[in-house]
Amino acid sequence: MPLYVGAQNTSTTVAAGGGGAWEVIATTNFNSSSAAYSENKGWDNTTYSLVKAVMGGVSSGSWQNTLVAIQFYSDSTNGNDGTLQTAEEYKWSETRKTYSSSSDTSASGENTFWKISGNSGKNWAGEIYFPMKYHQDSNDTPSACYAQLWQQYSYIQSGCINEDVSYNFLTGARIGQYSGTSMSTSINWTKGYIQWLGLKL
Repeated sequence: MPLYVGAQNTSTTVAAGGGGAWEVIATTNFNSSSAAYSENKGWDNTTYSLVKAVMGGVSSGSWQNTLVAIQFYSDSTNGNDGTLQTAEEYKWSETRKTYSSSSDTSASGENTFWKISGNSGKNWAGEIYFPMKYHQDSNDTPSACYAQLWQQYSYIQSGCINEDVSYNFLTGARIGQYSGTSMSTSINWTKGYIQWLGLKL
């Protein structure tokens, strides 16, 4: 089944290789087309066991600090585009460290998105991992994901589950920004890339 590439994804390339190889699904190039977020959906768990998003040098053109937030797409049918999950079911926790300190700062919460709660910053880079789901049942099978991100102020490790995805398959994700307690589209990213890659079965 072909994968859907959202409007924010400006090119799609496929890497050679069979099972165990990373395949580039899509690339969002903010340098050529500014946007407030990048998304990819239509994930098929018979094609990939894991999808990751790689951020490289993501910043706003006015060089102002931005905050990162993530939401999931899910569906009862594997491989469909799915529905963007916007309920307050994202339970997250993180540790972060500034480059000038050896101590960690911890944070956790429950929001309508996966909140990367470290300092707002510029030049976002790192990886966000989305393991595919193979089981639909009760609240014991949420979608659990992990991120390692950094920017000019701090290095952040974060994890998140969403219990609303328990009865569905994880079919996609959106990486954007937040302001306060809501996702925000008031600031566009105009520099850097987000690449979506799938680990082939």
